[in-house]
Amino acid sequence: MSIVLSIVLASLALLVAMYLATNLVGMVVRGFFRDVRLEEMKQDKNTHEFIKKEIAKDNKADNATTVVFIAVSVGVFYLLYQYTNLWVLSGVVLLMLNRIPDLIWEIKTGKKVTRSNRPTGGIYTLTDVTILLTFPILWWGLFIWLRAQY
Repeated sequence: MSIVLSIVLASLALLVAMYLATNLVGMVVRGFFRDVRLEEMKQDKNTHEFIKKEIAKDNKADNATTVVFIAVSVGVFYLLYQYTNLWVLSGVVLLMLNRIPDLIWEIKTGKKVTRSNRPTGGIYTLTDVTILLTFPILWWGLFIWLRAQY
């Protein structure tokens, strides 16, 4: 019974973890990588001072958001480890790490990653392969967790 239940839980956990991990890593990474076009506008001598001040305020807000979401991420990691186990935590961390290369590409190019314009290269192939490992890791972690509970 615990195998079937852990498969169902892993399926649900994968959906929740994908949503959670994508949003957390998105909020953190966007604070470390600035929009190239805004930085060019900030450096341009023809840009009005008001626009430059607004870009500087936006950068400060990005920094504050990044700090807050780093703290939220650490809290989520702690709660996952405390209430489940290291396997479930590693599955969520793996999902977060897999999102980073695409997110950096989106920030640098200003385009959303789709099937038609997906970047190519070794790191993107590696993320495609490692994302397949997430479900078995979550399943195993939840299977162990369920066995410990009952």
